[in-house]
Amino acid sequence: MKNEETTATEEPGTRPTGRPDEFARRAQQAGRDVLDSTQRAAKSGLKAVKARARRRDRVGEATYRALELVSDGLEASSKALGQLSEAVQPPSRGGAGARAIAKGAGKSS
Repeated sequence: MKNEETTATEEPGTRPTGRPDEFARRAQQAGRDVLDSTQRAAKSGLKAVKARARRRDRVGEATYRALELVSDGLEASSKALGQLSEAVQPPSRGGAGARAIAKGAGKSS
């Protein structure tokens, strides 16, 4: 009797049936591939913009200034996100505090 479960030698682009772990692995790989290609495209585009910003004409000067503004904005955002990250850290729970919370958990108001 032939085993109906799919094997690892499926045709590319087909959805595995009966193997959720294989489907999840393929979905993760597809997601990574999309992110990688997006990053490569962004880096390539940024390289072209930076090359234009190096030129000493009006467009080059405007491009240079735009890169300065974006860079400054990203620095400010990074600083703000760092502060926010610190602010949203959960408070430390000492031994006594954790026990008091556990005792009060069973009580209703």
